[in-house]
Amino acid sequence: MAVHAETPWRWIGRVFLWLVPAFAAWHFAAGLLAAAQAALATAGVNVWFPGLVEDWTRADAALDFVTRIQARAGGRLADLVFPVNARVYSYGIALFVALCLATDPRRWIGLLVGSGVLIGLAGWGVAFDLLVQVFVSQGGLAARDYLPTGLERNLIGLGYQVGSILLPTVAPVVAWGCVHRAFLARWTGI
Repeated sequence: MAVHAETPWRWIGRVFLWLVPAFAAWHFAAGLLAAAQAALATAGVNVWFPGLVEDWTRADAALDFVTRIQARAGGRLADLVFPVNARVYSYGIALFVALCLATDPRRWIGLLVGSGVLIGLAGWGVAFDLLVQVFVSQGGLAARDYLPTGLERNLIGLGYQVGSILLPTVAPVVAWGCVHRAFLARWTGI
């Protein structure tokens, strides 16, 4: 099939057809993706706030981060656990896969590299979701052990907005554009 002879509408139709299997694969891979996101988020959070995350557990795409922050409940001391839904940050991977397969299903290297980058960006979203919960939602409890500066609080808020709004939607399209520059150039003349 000659790419230059097709219309944008045919390509858009293929994208929509590929969305169904791409989202099905993303749904079934959610547990593995969540594990990667949790590992990346834990590493990033612990670099910024050393020792904050002690451990994490996963049930499918539902992550629970065990922190060093402790609270008293009923006379007992307990570590605070913060839940994060990893799917909120990784759905763009399915969009990227659909865009790539609709454009040229033979470009596996670009698809794999782009997916890896998007998994890292999804880890960003998980990390900042956790940080917002710790330092905004439960800031009083966290302040005993960790006291972020005003600038750090603003960076956490910005990172959360970028990770939850921009990265899941814009990053897959940008990654697809990077992988398929020649395809875009044929249609746009750029």
